[in-house]
Amino acid sequence: MRAKQAAMEMTASAVYRMLQEVEKICPEIDTLTIWSDSCIPQNKNSIMSTAITHFLLNQTKISTVQQKFVEPGHSAVQEVDNIHSQIERRLKTMEINSPVALLKALQTVNIKNPFLVLQLRQFLDFHTVAKKTNLAAIPYNKVRIIQCFVYFSFFYCQQMVGSDS
Repeated sequence: MRAKQAAMEMTASAVYRMLQEVEKICPEIDTLTIWSDSCIPQNKNSIMSTAITHFLLNQTKISTVQQKFVEPGHSAVQEVDNIHSQIERRLKTMEINSPVALLKALQTVNIKNPFLVLQLRQFLDFHTVAKKTNLAAIPYNKVRIIQCFVYFSFFYCQQMVGSDS
């Protein structure tokens, strides 16, 4: 597996795992909006859309996931930037020698509002599945919102260009 493809698989697997955890923690939610930066290789691609639709088809309560993309140069996701800053400051003061040490360090970044740290135990092969779909036809470089939803047992991904509402 090429490095770029492996990175996309890891990111998609992490988002898939995060969606599972949100469903577990907030079972009353039926629609979910996630914000991503506009990095096409990392977030705006058919592999990520496949991971989201795979989640929708393999759970019971959430029926819609809307993925919104921040315009390049505009930091609408300031909370994420703040979290990254907190992590950087904390890790500068520590020596990390193992994955377990990193997990423990991340859990101590914000004592007042501890982070929920999830450990990925497996990476799923969304790339192979994505090649069998028509999701690659979506013009990811132009899309600002992708809405994936389940209708009976079928999934649909709807693209929206130019609107973020």
